[in-house]
Amino acid sequence: VAHLAGDGEKFARQLQAAEPDLRVVCTCNHDCGLPGAWLAADRQARLHKPYALSELLKVARRVLDA
Repeated sequence: VAHLAGDGEKFARQLQAAEPDLRVVCTCNHDCGLPGAWLAADRQARLHKPYALSELLKVARRVLDA
């Protein structure tokens, strides 16, 4: 999902409706907030690009374990 605004948010909400346990890791080039207020804070995270693979793995593990 390119952006969780507009069509991206619509798509993510559809995914969450089908999969209530949805987790989201948002990656961005600029200062971005958490992906969506409609998704529990412990089920989402953000990473600023560029990031190391080790960072992605840590964030993904934390979100999946929530």
